[in-house]
Amino acid sequence: MTDPKLTQELTSYCLGKEILPIPDSLSNIAEGRVLIRLLRRNGGILVGELQNDLGLSSGRVANLLKQLEEKELLLRIRQNDDRRRYSVVLTEEGKRKASLALRELEDSCERFLEDMGEEDGKEIVRLFGKALSVKRKRN
Repeated sequence: MTDPKLTQELTSYCLGKEILPIPDSLSNIAEGRVLIRLLRRNGGILVGELQNDLGLSSGRVANLLKQLEEKELLLRIRQNDDRRRYSVVLTEEGKRKASLALRELEDSCERFLEDMGEEDGKEIVRLFGKALSVKRKRN
């Protein structure tokens, strides 16, 4: 059995990349990144924060949010203090789909780590963490 903490760490590293296959419950990884990010936030997030978290352009985020809103997976809520700003929250169906996608991704990560073996699994998670740290320092 793989250490659950390693599985969670690798899942986090894989959310934005195509390291592992896209979960069957998602139509594309970008939508999945938005849904899972919102699920993990356990509440609303400002669109600008989401854009920064995902490292995507404002136009790309706007298109993703429009697609997810049309699928009734999230809601955009105008902020009272600044009517130009919106937050987004998952609908119940969005929460269900995000939970399913996260579970599928975690299962893929767990199988990947098991195939790698304990020592190599720990090493690859360490290296993904280091790579992410280097990337964040450059941005």
